[in-house]
Amino acid sequence: MRVDLGAKVITNDGEDVGRVKHLVLDPSTTELRTAVVEHGLLNKESRMVPIASIASATEEELRLDLTKDEYEQLPEFFHTDYTAPPPGYTLPVGYPGGGLLWPLGYPSSAVGEPAPIGSEAYQRTEQLREQNLDNAVIDKDSDVMSRDGEKIGEVEQFEIDSVTGKPSRLVVRKGFLLTESFDVPLSAIASVDDGAVVLNLSKDEALRIATAAGDR
Repeated sequence: MRVDLGAKVITNDGEDVGRVKHLVLDPSTTELRTAVVEHGLLNKESRMVPIASIASATEEELRLDLTKDEYEQLPEFFHTDYTAPPPGYTLPVGYPGGGLLWPLGYPSSAVGEPAPIGSEAYQRTEQLREQNLDNAVIDKDSDVMSRDGEKIGEVEQFEIDSVTGKPSRLVVRKGFLLTESFDVPLSAIASVDDGAVVLNLSKDEALRIATAAGDR
């Protein structure tokens, strides 16, 4: 699915919520992860829409698989957390460089593959991940998203080590009527935004962890 900058964004209940301002890349896969939708003239507000939440797209218009109320629960976009891809980066075919962003400080050597453990790029990536966790405000029922923008479940429990002050446990709840909960390794947390935890796992990988936990 192609997402065009400037396209009008409509929810599935017919509400116009703005236009596509930026597209955010996942540096680890070089794929588009999020569309940044901006609304308003003077008091502008931007929200991050997972690509998986887009039901259909034309050059002029995006239709979301979300109601307006659901859209308004998505994380806000803060431009200071993102930057343009580094010089020499191969952009996705057909996309202009000016509208593409990725997380600030992500090492260019890590594009497309994990940096070797112990390398400077690996250490920088870990520092960024820990910085996100240190500054995060995570509430129960916050969304837990896969790296490809699909919702896996909600936060059931988030524990902080009283000695180190670092996160020590993340429990994810999935399902609606018949729910089940499972632990996610802290190393699987890619980033934490307002109201959302993003994993560095695909949805299938995360569900395999849940299945393994249920079999124990």
